[in-house]
Amino acid sequence: MEFRHVIPLGSRCRLTHNLRRHFGGDDKFPFDWFILTLSGLLRCLEVGMDPKPIYDPALLEPVLDAKGRLHSVRNTRFGILHHHDFPRTKDDLMGPEWRDHVPQAAARFGHLANRLRAAAMAGPVLFVRERHSEDDPNALGTLVEALRGLVPSGEVRLLAVNYNPARVPTGIETITVTEPEKVGWRGHPEAWDAALGGTGHRRMAA
Repeated sequence: MEFRHVIPLGSRCRLTHNLRRHFGGDDKFPFDWFILTLSGLLRCLEVGMDPKPIYDPALLEPVLDAKGRLHSVRNTRFGILHHHDFPRTKDDLMGPEWRDHVPQAAARFGHLANRLRAAAMAGPVLFVRERHSEDDPNALGTLVEALRGLVPSGEVRLLAVNYNPARVPTGIETITVTEPEKVGWRGHPEAWDAALGGTGHRRMAA
């Protein structure tokens, strides 16, 4: 099937990197670079992707690495690891002034949320969700229902990556990406191409 847009819904940047590489295009959407649980994604959709509650400073807490260094920022309500939302140092640590950048990150998210809404309205869209270790596969059905509010026809195409197919609700397409151990954050391109190519899905020509 051909889609005008392929939209990643987390759980990590590896998914976004491989969707762009495989399908082409560099469209940007709000969940591209979040490390995000499925329950957190559902909460974001429940509040209409409104950046005000999602970027409430009271919900953002520092995450330290084993050496006590500022490694990332966690959202305590929405389950987001804002790993790429704020400037990082040359040592790949979070800059100490990260709180100064919260307004810009919130504005950027709001802009990208509007872009997602416009893409869903224009359709056809393929939404893609990769499993996070904390995810309940049954909640993918709730995700489909939440996405229906964004798609005028109500016809949602969701591709679930690396979930146990036996536990995914009926009607949701699944693929498994079988990668060798110890690959970098980009993953194994041949493994991703084999799994994504097997769906037969393509992006429409521009």
